[in-house]
Amino acid sequence: MNDGQEPHVRAAHTTGPSVDVLMLARNVADVIGQAVDGVLAQRCPFPVRLVIAEDGSTDRTPAICEALAREHGGRIAYRPGGKNIGIAARTVEALSRCSARYVAICDSDDIWTDPNKLAKQVGFLETHPDHAFSYTDVDIITREGMHVDADGYQGIRSRYAGGWLFAQLVQGNFVNNSTTVARRDLLEGLRPNACRDELIGDHVRWIQLAMRGKAHFMPVRTTAYRQGGVTGQTAIQQLNRKVMLGMLPGLLREHASMRTPTTAADRAILLRKTAGTMLRTGHLSLIPLLFRYLPAVFPSRSPSGGGPVDSHDT
Repeated sequence: MNDGQEPHVRAAHTTGPSVDVLMLARNVADVIGQAVDGVLAQRCPFPVRLVIAEDGSTDRTPAICEALAREHGGRIAYRPGGKNIGIAARTVEALSRCSARYVAICDSDDIWTDPNKLAKQVGFLETHPDHAFSYTDVDIITREGMHVDADGYQGIRSRYAGGWLFAQLVQGNFVNNSTTVARRDLLEGLRPNACRDELIGDHVRWIQLAMRGKAHFMPVRTTAYRQGGVTGQTAIQQLNRKVMLGMLPGLLREHASMRTPTTAADRAILLRKTAGTMLRTGHLSLIPLLFRYLPAVFPSRSPSGGGPVDSHDT
């Protein structure tokens, strides 16, 4: 069994770019092999290690993970989870085991289909230090692995963008977890919520990273995203909305304190989101933010009688 503490792997991570691929696994015995194959097929001129975080499966997932770790040696770090503690807490635990310059995520029921995915994303991040993370488009497959042509993903795709994305992401998530690569040092600076009931950790993660750097969108379908996961269930979606509403006041205040660049359009979005959040939660601490964003909707005129002033945070 591989316990994730291989000295030779950690030594390799100390020079040049490197990637730890984080894969959570629970009751995925029928599909995790495909997910692992997609990671191991990556063609990269830098070290890549797969960190499998098992979370108390009741099927053959632990046995399969142990066999894969034995077969692939130092390329896979596997630690059995023991009891089930939930997605959020297991993610926090697994991230603490990552040591590479970058952390990529591949959910254990999805498949990386582009063998150059990591090389292209890491190559961009290496040359653009102002970017916090990179993400891509996806193909949709059924639970049985069949490609879906009319995938209903047009609404999500219409929101894809790069740059400073905080205002866009507080309106809803469009970053697919299994396509992402992020800077580990920025991930370490976040304060994730390990509450068992929270299933929106990925959305919150991208919101927080969007305060700290730009996002890179690569318009290529690098990943097969499997429909029908637990987050697609109606009850879970309702719980996610409730949890997000409770977190929004803190996220909005954190963003305002960091003074990351915002356009007039961003401020208009944030004004509406702040007002709606204050009305629904009763958080009066958001009132100063309303006055901050009001000029985006009711801009002042310049003394010379010119047009609206488009201000930015710096």
